[in-house]
Amino acid sequence: MSISACLEIHQINVSQGDSVLIINRDPVRVKAAIDAARAKNAALPDPGEPIDHVPYAVHYDIPLKGTVTKALLIDGGNDEFGGDVVDYLSTHGVVDTSVAYQPNLYVMISHYHADHMDGLRSIFKRRKKPGSTVLVRNMHPARVYQAAGKRAGMSGGFIALQTDINEAMTGKPKKERTQLVAIFPGGLDTDEDYTKVWDPQAGTETDTAEVWLGNSASGIRISFRVIASGQAVRKKPYGGNVVVSSKTKTVDQNDRSIVGMLSYGSFRFFMGGDIAGDGGPAGGNRGNNDKAAQLLPNDALKSFTAHADVESPVGDALVRFFPMPHKRRPGKDKAASAGYATVMKANHHGSKSSNDVRLLASVQPMLFLISSGFRSLFHHHPTQHVINRTNDRVTPQWVDLTGARITNSIVQTYVTECADVVVTSKGSTKRFGVNLHDAPIMGDIVVRPVDESVLALRAADHNDYPDLVVQVYGTGTLTNLDRTRTTLRPTEPRNSGPGDIYPIGPFVHETEF
Repeated sequence: MSISACLEIHQINVSQGDSVLIINRDPVRVKAAIDAARAKNAALPDPGEPIDHVPYAVHYDIPLKGTVTKALLIDGGNDEFGGDVVDYLSTHGVVDTSVAYQPNLYVMISHYHADHMDGLRSIFKRRKKPGSTVLVRNMHPARVYQAAGKRAGMSGGFIALQTDINEAMTGKPKKERTQLVAIFPGGLDTDEDYTKVWDPQAGTETDTAEVWLGNSASGIRISFRVIASGQAVRKKPYGGNVVVSSKTKTVDQNDRSIVGMLSYGSFRFFMGGDIAGDGGPAGGNRGNNDKAAQLLPNDALKSFTAHADVESPVGDALVRFFPMPHKRRPGKDKAASAGYATVMKANHHGSKSSNDVRLLASVQPMLFLISSGFRSLFHHHPTQHVINRTNDRVTPQWVDLTGARITNSIVQTYVTECADVVVTSKGSTKRFGVNLHDAPIMGDIVVRPVDESVLALRAADHNDYPDLVVQVYGTGTLTNLDRTRTTLRPTEPRNSGPGDIYPIGPFVHETEF
């Protein structure tokens, strides 16, 4: 039986920043593009299984334009990575750089920090010519999703990006204007609490924002549901907000991150921007998992953060928004546990004040992704504390919100890149000593659930649950550092055979239900 993958999750490597690209792709159109290329070039080899077609097309420079049903780009890294992100979108057929309006692209800004939002400007603006300081309009997406509410102390980058978005909203022709969708506190898509909004795509009522990315080739809905934003977490559908108090008088944009879950049948992907938890025993972190533990020399140099604990109410909300199905019958999607996600992206790049054990116990992911690296102000991410919490040999069990012990479900952690030797503020060099254990460094990370396993789980009755199969591969692309004394750790060994279309991997993981 051949296998395919309509849904793609790309953790784009933007070093110490964040950029996630979610694609719903039409495999029939991909095959047509490959067939057309092979008709012109008889030397191209057989493309293999349908799941191999996208890596095959990228490897042999076959354009993927027109193969994307819908795509959602969440964040774009720092400004210096904006061009790389646009190139990545173009290579994977998400944008057509020859035209301005991109009808199949949605953009979401998780929160207003430079390492998440500044790179998005490259979508809207480009240099008039190489080396020029004059910027002209470039492209604009169909929609932009961003949080409403407090924006005190916003940077020049934020103001510039908002100017770009405003221009895209007022351009001509009118039918090609970008639509701005405000996400209100608690993830609401209206500023009036408890208001029920009819979602025509879902055919249901909802009071939190949902980004619908169309249906897969087999007709299964793909959507991203927001459950928290603006320092408020929705208790449950129509259940009011839990407002999280700040620890300081200053607005912390990390606390205001948009938090949500991507769903495709029984496959789920959780991401929480840069929200924090407790970091200490109150979050279930004890011993070498506690943020107070000095595990590396740099741990003594940084005091505990002033981030609010958003993770605790998020973990509680996940259980209510995504409960266990009452009846596991054919035609219904399954869940391994209430609040479960197949894949979790590390909150705040693997900060020790984030990714509490109790949140991990609520999500119970199979795979854990970390977007980290190097920037001029080195943040020592990922921290040893988070690596310890997610590694099943170091932490075999977690403690959930009720105090129950839960078996560590993570079978593999993947990292975009990791610093090796860094230059300190005093000009000396030091080695970043975090032990990643068995977490491979991948560059860009691509996660794809196998369509046939998603379909089989939906069709299964309560006596026979097949495994959900997920493929992961990497590009091996690391940041080109301009600091000659700063180095990065090497990636997982790259495939070097003449017919290898996957640079790193692919690795296949299966989870039981």
